[in-house]
Amino acid sequence: MGSFGCFVWKTIRRMWPEFNNNIYISVGNGLKTDFWNEIWKGDDSLRNLFPNLYTLSLQRSATVAQVWSQQGWNLVFRRALNDWEIEDVARLLEVLNTPLAISQRKDKPIWKLHSKGMFTVKSCYWRINVNQSVTKKWPWKLVWKTRSPLKVACFV
Repeated sequence: MGSFGCFVWKTIRRMWPEFNNNIYISVGNGLKTDFWNEIWKGDDSLRNLFPNLYTLSLQRSATVAQVWSQQGWNLVFRRALNDWEIEDVARLLEVLNTPLAISQRKDKPIWKLHSKGMFTVKSCYWRINVNQSVTKKWPWKLVWKTRSPLKVACFV
């Protein structure tokens, strides 16, 4: 792979945190959603919201389906909790309080920046360049709504 290919992948890798912050998971069966590390409840991962509990957890790489049962949440910690940690567990359970309807459908990533929840390069590009003054004056329709064939549009 030439230097062009490396540059493209380095750029994609550098954008990953921005990309990841604009996705949340709509939980279906919970088999693919990481309980602690992915954004599926609220605006941040449970790992970031409850770092002390994450440190104590024996289920750091568990999925939502592995932590959920019909009786409720089955959280396992490596030691008995102290009084001040029980308050954190109570807050965590408040976040998790909304009933989880485990279904047969697969977990689905939702792109926050699109009205239909689908990732588009346009919405990602807009998000990255939202603070630049060029974005307001740029002729967007010429880029995104071109009527020329794709092979031609790539070179224009």
